[in-house]
Amino acid sequence: MLRSLFDKAPLISCFVCGGLAAFALAPASVWPAALALSVSLLGIASASSAYHAGLRAFMTSWGWCATSLYWIGHSLFIEGGVQLLLLPVVVLGLPAFLALFWGAFSFVFYRFSARREIRIIWLALGVGCADIARSMVFTGFPWNVTGHIFGAHPLSSQAIFFVGQHSLNILAMACIAAGASVCVYQWRNAFVLAIPVFVVLGLSADRMEQAKQHHPASLALYQAGNPMTPTADIRILQPAIDQAEKWVREKQIEHLAQMTALGLSDVPVPELVILPESALAMLWPQSRDRVAAFTRQITPFDGQLLSGILRTDKDKGLYNSVILLDHDGQHIQFYDKKHLVPFGEYVPFRFLPFIDVIAGPVDFNAGSQIQEQLTLSDGRQIALLICYEVIFPQFLSQDPQNASADVIINLTNDGWFGQTAGPYQHLEQARLRAIEEAKPLIRVANTGISAGFDAFGTEIARIGLNQRGSLDFHLSSSSAQGDDIGNWRGLEVKSYRNEILLILLAFFVLLCLRLEKAGQTEDKK
Repeated sequence: MLRSLFDKAPLISCFVCGGLAAFALAPASVWPAALALSVSLLGIASASSAYHAGLRAFMTSWGWCATSLYWIGHSLFIEGGVQLLLLPVVVLGLPAFLALFWGAFSFVFYRFSARREIRIIWLALGVGCADIARSMVFTGFPWNVTGHIFGAHPLSSQAIFFVGQHSLNILAMACIAAGASVCVYQWRNAFVLAIPVFVVLGLSADRMEQAKQHHPASLALYQAGNPMTPTADIRILQPAIDQAEKWVREKQIEHLAQMTALGLSDVPVPELVILPESALAMLWPQSRDRVAAFTRQITPFDGQLLSGILRTDKDKGLYNSVILLDHDGQHIQFYDKKHLVPFGEYVPFRFLPFIDVIAGPVDFNAGSQIQEQLTLSDGRQIALLICYEVIFPQFLSQDPQNASADVIINLTNDGWFGQTAGPYQHLEQARLRAIEEAKPLIRVANTGISAGFDAFGTEIARIGLNQRGSLDFHLSSSSAQGDDIGNWRGLEVKSYRNEILLILLAFFVLLCLRLEKAGQTEDKK
């Protein structure tokens, strides 16, 4: 039946399979749906030429991306007008561009074998490599790569700690290739492909036991406000200000009053109050006095405010920043966003005459790759990520300073994307980053979903989508977390992730070469 379907309408069938498989991603997280990719992979491997294989892979990825990234189009409705002309480009064009990676790699990897059962494995490797390339090329966009299907279950989520996100893409495609091998009765191939997956899942189960051993006394982050926990030292606010009203000048005083009321909703006020990305809808230092007055209202006399704000430098450059202020509103430190969103915070094709009308006349500047570590008054250090910086694997690891950070704080504003899958996917990727880095993570959204995760990715508390509220947390010092939270059985696995990736790639290649040699031997007989 499947073969007949692919014979009659192969491209439509691939698109549908890709779309169905996307339900393995958040917020649905129905992981068996990913097996629809096994059906599509079989169809790609059965193509009559490399060109047709690449085209089928392209259609599969287009279905996957169009189904899982539809929510990006919602951002165009915030301002409306001429931007709505871009709706087809955003909803269909961007997924089609991303699908080129699967198509191109499949076109190449199809040629590595003339045998369909071996070609399945080569193509799976090609798609895994395509997702790695998509994560890095053209500034990278590792949103909803195949490895994210492991996030659908608490146990499989721990795999990212051991292998990192790039290797997780390869393991995901090993699962898909095993499913396709079963469809053509290649049971031995399916078994061998499953070996690395089960090894990593076994390690993940052991790490879950490690998480239980650390609960609750030495968890790095837990919700304050009950007799069993110490006094809160962090308060996060989700003001849920409508994106269409956020930058309306006449509403500024009202919005500041709303955030002040949230910040003072419970006493005592913790030492650190955190507001989301661009929560202070004004420019620094032009609005220094107003920001200082607001800070004095919302923080205790010995407290600090950490907030998103736009700032300009002496050269009039514009930055998406986070500012750390003391109680008197005196600037202590800045963090400038390093990884900007193409077509959102800067436009690659600024030279085109109509771009200013669609995207606005000003681009943000990227922050320096080397920035001073943000340090709180009690000496604890923060690793900061603004908005979609949290989706990039190894982004934090590239800066040695982050190794000593006590907590990852992700400030974001998902108000652009409404009540769609986008905010849930963003939250899920933040959770995976907490597991990957083995550090607690606090996510503070204007609206989106604000939440706290411990170093094992366990959700401590959250504020739901479109809800206004605050959460208090207590953060243990790094010395109280236990030396082995960031390690496995005394081994610092993070330092071996590149080697693990190479081992997985070699495993695929050697398996294919071994099968090819065995097939040639059978032909001679």
